Amino acid sequence: MSNQVAICIDTPALGDTIAAIPTLRKLAKVYESQLIVFSSKPFLFEGHPLVSKALKLDDPLRYDPNVKVYRTFMPIVGKAYDLKGEQVEFRSSNMDIRQFHAVSLGFSLTQDEMEMDLYIERERNLGFENYVIIHPTYTWPTRTWDQDKWQELVDRLNDRGIPVVAVGRDSHEFGTFSVDKPVMDLNIKLGVNLLNDPTNDPAELRWMMNHKARAIVTMDSGLLHIAGTTDVNIIQLGSSIDPKLRAPYRKGSQDYKYKYIGGGCDIFCSSNMKYNVKEHGTIQAIPPQVYCLENKPTFECHPTVDKTFDAVIDLYNDLLVDNVYMKLNTKEMANKTKLLFLAPHLSTGGMPQFVLKRVEAMLDVKEYEIHLVEYTQYSDIYNVQRDQLIEKLGARFHSLGFLNSIDITERGERLKAKILEINPDIIHIDECPESFDGFNKIDQSAMEWLYNKQWKIVETSHNIWFDPNDKINDPDMYMMCTPYHLETFANRDGLKQVVEYPILNKKPSAFDKAKSRAKLGLAIDKTHILNVGLWTQGKNQAEGVDIARIVEARFPGKYHFHFVGNQAENFEQYWGPIMKKLPTNVTVWGERNDVDVFMSACDAFMFNSTWECSPLALREAIGHGLITFSRDLEQYKDMFTPYIVPFTNDLHENVDQLIKTLKSSEAQGKNIPTDDLKRFTDQHIQWYQLVLDTKRGPQKPPTHKPLDWTLEYHDGPKLTIKETGGGQIRAEFYDNQDLVWNATDLQANNWYKPARNWWTQWTIKIYNNDQLVHSETMSLEGRELTVEMASSSLGDTLSFMGQLHTVIDTHKLSRLYVKTHKPWLFDKAWYSSKGIDIIDWSVPNKGALITLGVFYTMEEPWKRSEHKYDWRQQPLGKIASDRLGTEYIEQRPQLAREFLIKSTAKKRSIVIATQSTAQAKYWNNPTGWQETIDWCNSKDISVYHASKEGSQLKGVKQLPEELALVAGAINEAELFIGISSGLSWFAWALGAKVIIISGFTDPYVEFESAIYINNHKVCHGCWGWDTFDKGDWNWCPLWKGTHRQFECTKTIGSDKVISIINKELYGE
Repeated sequence: MSNQVAICIDTPALGDTIAAIPTLRKLAKVYESQLIVFSSKPFLFEGHPLVSKALKLDDPLRYDPNVKVYRTFMPIVGKAYDLKGEQVEFRSSNMDIRQFHAVSLGFSLTQDEMEMDLYIERERNLGFENYVIIHPTYTWPTRTWDQDKWQELVDRLNDRGIPVVAVGRDSHEFGTFSVDKPVMDLNIKLGVNLLNDPTNDPAELRWMMNHKARAIVTMDSGLLHIAGTTDVNIIQLGSSIDPKLRAPYRKGSQDYKYKYIGGGCDIFCSSNMKYNVKEHGTIQAIPPQVYCLENKPTFECHPTVDKTFDAVIDLYNDLLVDNVYMKLNTKEMANKTKLLFLAPHLSTGGMPQFVLKRVEAMLDVKEYEIHLVEYTQYSDIYNVQRDQLIEKLGARFHSLGFLNSIDITERGERLKAKILEINPDIIHIDECPESFDGFNKIDQSAMEWLYNKQWKIVETSHNIWFDPNDKINDPDMYMMCTPYHLETFANRDGLKQVVEYPILNKKPSAFDKAKSRAKLGLAIDKTHILNVGLWTQGKNQAEGVDIARIVEARFPGKYHFHFVGNQAENFEQYWGPIMKKLPTNVTVWGERNDVDVFMSACDAFMFNSTWECSPLALREAIGHGLITFSRDLEQYKDMFTPYIVPFTNDLHENVDQLIKTLKSSEAQGKNIPTDDLKRFTDQHIQWYQLVLDTKRGPQKPPTHKPLDWTLEYHDGPKLTIKETGGGQIRAEFYDNQDLVWNATDLQANNWYKPARNWWTQWTIKIYNNDQLVHSETMSLEGRELTVEMASSSLGDTLSFMGQLHTVIDTHKLSRLYVKTHKPWLFDKAWYSSKGIDIIDWSVPNKGALITLGVFYTMEEPWKRSEHKYDWRQQPLGKIASDRLGTEYIEQRPQLAREFLIKSTAKKRSIVIATQSTAQAKYWNNPTGWQETIDWCNSKDISVYHASKEGSQLKGVKQLPEELALVAGAINEAELFIGISSGLSWFAWALGAKVIIISGFTDPYVEFESAIYINNHKVCHGCWGWDTFDKGDWNWCPLWKGTHRQFECTKTIGSDKVISIINKELYGE
């Protein structure tokens, strides 16, 4: 018997996956052990007592020969099997869905084996209870209750005081009948609309059903099966499917807390085999289930609203007073002040943390109903505060969509629609709208609309660089986060109050500090110093690292420095060089959601920032009782003076100050304020009431400066409108004579560029009130150009660098600057003599900008805006030349001299490189490399292995990781044998004779001089016709999980490789 047993629930559907649980239970009972579960929904099985591991369908463990896998559902769905007679098709429409899984494994379930159970739950408290959950979504017409019926049901329940919670998400079903399954747009006066709520997953739904909901109303759906694992009352709406094939079993019965509400037709045509025969002439086929098989004009199997409403009301008889459910005070809800926070974004940082604390404070004030609108979602990572806000606000968290997903006008329209839907009394904008990021501006018409409505506007500026003179509209109140803004905004109209972020007493006990250190694995015999913040020049982590380096030199092993914070890609030119030379007493932890643990574990806080507004990290450190080192910046206005040990701009003075303070026997954090959260909350309540009580004065008409713009080349023409002059501005972008884009309604302080990012001959025409005011054909002649290499891979870097040799002559540049992640590869002096300077990422870009890389997504492999041709079918170097606008000629780059040292005589040796970044790139013949090495050894040919990962191969000499030593070995060797990897490109750049063993790429991809060994008699070249998935190590688009996986190189024998070596070395 195998060591491990698994069930593979091979279906994409939620409900069908849950329906496999009885089969899972039966197998676990037979084997008397827990099972591994492979499924499309592994989260469903978290904590299940019968499950040892819950993994995705494509997890490599599924193909482990030591795991016995039972695969259900898909092996029989839609399949016909010849049983020595007419073919038999297994049909889920004619079978209990739970039995379908069991039958696919050759057995059936008894009635007492049919119950389903789940163990996932996560609290989602909506502030009320005894609500009705509804699931109003579109699916097949036979299973879709009309939207007007759902709305009528909601209205009638609300009129009786019964709250309704709508749940569900947009989805799509693929199969015989592919169909979009969006949610419906309903108006819920009493309750909550959680449709498309990003956190409302099965775990939350189960908690709501088990603890707060009185009933759920749904069609045959995945939510029906989730409900079947809880104790909630279930009302299933009638459809064309026999409910006995779908209704859940609980407590041994399908009748427990379950009611089926059907319509006037109960023939269940989708489950009735009479219609199999009618449609196909045999029972061995499935009739169409998307429409009425009786061709009736309406779905008579669907129930009326009256019958459904009565069924729900029957569940509330014990709670109704005069036919009204009185437990929820709807009048009280209606009288609450609606406070809407508007945030430009919620990517991790000080402003989102301030918003989070405001929301937390005001959620506890019963007189307020809190909403939040996120104007733009920047990213799906680094969202610590965003995730918490979603959890706290639920359906009252609103996002207008991802960055660049819609244009500025559409985003403005969405903002207006959402505000009108919420109808707030106060809108608190947590950043002056005029200072939103340049790529994230509010549309001018939306801005004017925002400031001329019935609600009151409050604004907070979270930066010190914004010039208040650039304000277009003044709010009713400026709620400052620092007294510094009282000075800078002094001349602006509107009320002005200061509300500082609270300092909360979180000083740990000695036990808690030791516990936090143990959790992080910090040495107990060292002093630990913490730094928190986004890695930028203003945060000045470079100084902190230099301090750590000096401290380690003076007191080795005594002090350890910890840096917590996001290292964003757009700031890599700053933090990249720092990371390359960290001292041994520095640990960089990256972005964390447990900063409190670090604060608790450490002894001191070092804040090196030179440019701040009102840093929250300082307040957190003070609240944790940490000795806090910081510059006492002028803009702090003494907010932190009582709490900090001051730093200066002298590095060595700061080192002395830090050591002196930490060695002092009296070293300790300063006194922590008490009740500061109450002060914070009370001030908000006070100032919000003040603004509600204050009559708004007339808005000043906006003033306009003359039309002003700049035009640059940044991966295409980039037009920045500085001022509109009050006119209607538009621009036309031409490729030679062809109009590519007509950009209309251009706004001040915004930039515009066509989607196309590869070089073409651009002409730009600018119009003011439809009058042509400027026309320009873009040229780089006589200008400077910066080229940034987005890719850090070795092969891309070497190939792209060779393509830069002709750029200066092609575009007649005055100078070319290059930023690469591997500048040490190249001879900087040689390039400089050719007019090409290799510069550091910290150096500002000069002139125009062209970015080189391969840009794609799995959904859009060939992004035509990024690549002129399908990059998968081009030589690697041509990908660069197309973006540069140069002719493609394969050229080796000029490597640094340390790599070019050559021996006077070649050794009888070869260098091999066997490792890469995906299994598809490997030579997957299991004995190929060893047989080749054995042959070389028999011929007294030394074999050196260059891949830094090492190898278990026998008869090879492992080269050091240092690339210069690898280069020396390649230069002395007679051949280099590799796969599709960076080291093959490195050998090419050295001028070596290169043999490439490859199956997933065809010869055109790499360099022309390579000797290719491949097998085109089997599947090959998927790089060129599919989309390479970098996240899937075992990617093989056609044959993954079968015996044909990686056959492109499995079938290349060592004899073929040895034959080529023999020919190249001996001419045989």
